Amino acid sequence: TTHLTQNVAAIPFLWVLPLVLYLLTFILCFESSRFYWRRIYLLASMAALLIVPWTFSQSIGTIGFKWEIIIYATAMFVCSMLCHGELASAKPHPRHLTGFYLCLSIGGAIGGIFVGLLAPLVFTSNAEFVIGWWCAALIIFVMIASLKGSKWLLFLRGTFGLGLIYYGGIWFDHISKSTYNYIAAKRNFYGRVSIVEYETGADAYRIMIHGDISHGWQFMHASRRRDPTSYYCQESGIGMALRRDPNAPPQTVGVIGTGAGTLATYGQMGDNFHFFDINPAVFEFAQSHFTFLDDSLATTHLHLGDARLVLERTPEIKYDVLVIDAFSGDSVPVHLVTREAFALYRDRLNPGGILAVHITNRFLNMNPVVAASANAIGFSSRIVEDEMSENSTDCCYSVWTLHHRKEDNLLAERFAQETSPLEVEESFRAWTDRFSNLWAILIE
Repeated sequence: TTHLTQNVAAIPFLWVLPLVLYLLTFILCFESSRFYWRRIYLLASMAALLIVPWTFSQSIGTIGFKWEIIIYATAMFVCSMLCHGELASAKPHPRHLTGFYLCLSIGGAIGGIFVGLLAPLVFTSNAEFVIGWWCAALIIFVMIASLKGSKWLLFLRGTFGLGLIYYGGIWFDHISKSTYNYIAAKRNFYGRVSIVEYETGADAYRIMIHGDISHGWQFMHASRRRDPTSYYCQESGIGMALRRDPNAPPQTVGVIGTGAGTLATYGQMGDNFHFFDINPAVFEFAQSHFTFLDDSLATTHLHLGDARLVLERTPEIKYDVLVIDAFSGDSVPVHLVTREAFALYRDRLNPGGILAVHITNRFLNMNPVVAASANAIGFSSRIVEDEMSENSTDCCYSVWTLHHRKEDNLLAERFAQETSPLEVEESFRAWTDRFSNLWAILIE
């Protein structure tokens, strides 16, 4: 579940799929023995154990996230059928069933505690994912070794043994590559945050990665370390919102979603930049491995906690620019894009203020959501799609939406040349704190 929702497709409701498959295999195997065909599921599990590490080792986007979901879900289903089928066939005499089911429940509780509580404390990566598959491989190996019969079984044992060697090599190779150049990593309830450094001479740079998504990078050379990079370049939507004349009066900026702290580079003397983040590891790494916050000419303030709650508790602070960039992988917290959330943002903006929302996403089309919420509270909305230059080492593709009060004609004129209108889909129902529909915006 963790691997699917954080590393394959950061779609919040995807956690339901593994749960449904697991319960389905349990029900089928313990309902009747006719649903469990030992040889078929043994062969299918062997195939799954060879396909999964290959899938795991592929680069992001090589297979396509939908195919990855299908492969992982199918592999989990056949291996769970095998495990539950063997458990069901090992049921003792009815007078011992109480102890049997008690042990089964204790085993499930131990697994849940290990994955949910211990693994995030012990591992900096999703190592329990690999451990789980190795345990499945061990079970299959023991099953094959216990079978007696023809030369076909001998061939099967040898084939699976060679397959396990290949299997282990792929896991080891991918894990070693995935930690290469890592200088720090921390895992908590919100996922894994890691820092990767690439030494390329004068262009050496560091990247903050959450799951498998970059949250900003910084060049290490003194002459370039204050350059805005990744999604936050001068040509991006947020670049348009924040860049201004050096002689302009000081402004107050709020940034929901800190990342590496890149947006602090836009700060000028007298400015106040308020950064909000729910993940303490992000603040820790932004301060210890990047210098955006320390180098900024602006005064920076860090607010740990849910940004919407913090904004509600601090009505005295008004913002000239409020940035919504709260990502966990590729997901967007639903409560930050509802109509009520946008109403709160409007109340926290100064007259002439700008709301900038980062909606770059591989899996979810956030355009209609943001457009509907902004329109519902009287905002005029524009969209900026910044195509990445083929030769650029600084910037990457990004999509931003910029919002302001409809009566603010100066901002309308300012953005007219470089942006496009964000159209409202009449048939799309605006999200509220009581209603949201992620299925409706899933990218095909």
